[in-house]
Amino acid sequence: LDKLKSKHSKILQELLMDILRALSSPNPDICKKVVDVVVDVISTRNVQDVVNVLKREVQKTISDDLQQEKGGEYRNTLIKTIHGCAVRFP
Repeated sequence: LDKLKSKHSKILQELLMDILRALSSPNPDICKKVVDVVVDVISTRNVQDVVNVLKREVQKTISDDLQQEKGGEYRNTLIKTIHGCAVRFP
C-alpha cells in the first residue's frame, strides 16, 4: 500500500471509500494500516465522506460488544484521525 500511495495517490483517492471498507476487519492491525493510508491520501473532495465513515466506526466501537477485541486504542485512533481531518480541512 505504501508503494501505491507514493506512485498512484490520485487513484487511491478515487478508491478511498472502498479502502475504508477494510475497517470492518476484526484485526486491529489492518484497521490501523487502513487509517494510516486514508490520512495520507485524503483530499478536500472526499474529506466529508471519510469523516462520516470514521464517525460511524466510532459509534460501532461504543455500541457493539463485538468490538471489544479492538479495544479503546482503536477508538482513540479513530477520534484522533477525525480531529486531524478537522484541523487539516476546516
